[in-house]
Amino acid sequence: MLSDAANRRSFSTASLAQRALIYAAGPFLNLVLAAIDFVAIDFEGGGSAFVSLDMRLEVLIGAFSASVGLFNLLPILPLDGGRLLLIAFEAVRGRRVGEREEKRLLRIGLSVLASTTGVSVLFLFKVIG
Repeated sequence: MLSDAANRRSFSTASLAQRALIYAAGPFLNLVLAAIDFVAIDFEGGGSAFVSLDMRLEVLIGAFSASVGLFNLLPILPLDGGRLLLIAFEAVRGRRVGEREEKRLLRIGLSVLASTTGVSVLFLFKVIG
């Protein structure tokens, strides 16, 4: 079994295409699973007037999977979309983004995610209350 440092080294030596595939795999798989779920719902007769609880649960699972996949593709650094954006910059520039700049972008991205989450929770409490 490789140590954590060895894993990081082997990942950092991977090609741009390999790293892009790794980062795109998670969101892509979520979207594929959502599509499979929605196709299964359609085959089960999801268009009928009578919708069972099981069918509603399947729709919820499919919608959640699609939402996670799309959210993960947002170009904010801690997410896979942000990593894909860094790989695109690397491909255009011909060199990697420095560790210092990457940490700065990571802090900015985490701040954006945290503030968006806070605003969403406040909005939810205002709507409910």
